[in-house]
Amino acid sequence: MTLLDELTDVEAAALAALESVDTLEKLGEWRSAYTGKSGAITRLSRGLGGLPAEERPEAGKRVNALRLRLEASYEVAESRLKLAAQAAELAADRIDVTMPGRIPAVGHLHLTTQVLRQVQTIFAEMGFQVWESPEVELDELNF
Repeated sequence: MTLLDELTDVEAAALAALESVDTLEKLGEWRSAYTGKSGAITRLSRGLGGLPAEERPEAGKRVNALRLRLEASYEVAESRLKLAAQAAELAADRIDVTMPGRIPAVGHLHLTTQVLRQVQTIFAEMGFQVWESPEVELDELNF
């Protein structure tokens, strides 16, 4: 099999594999498999040195043209997948504005009030009663 036949086969396989890619992670794997440092195109371009001198320019042009076609196809697929991921994220984060709002958090009692109530509960369990009276007494009612 000649280098030009291998280029045709790699192109067909790469474009078919690119059509089945549905996530950005798989797209990255596709890129490394075909156009990466240890990809198929790099492997074929390293084989140019074994060709006769008169075939090298044509084969080099075909390898470079294939690399450019695959990189352009990669960019189109990447933009398509990014748009699909963005649309999915927007659909997942959609807010229904017709639904009633959330009830706001009311808050909590002051720490001193919480402790005072705990102490009152403890003394009530021991038999004491809480007697409510004005906090400030007049002098004549105090004794």
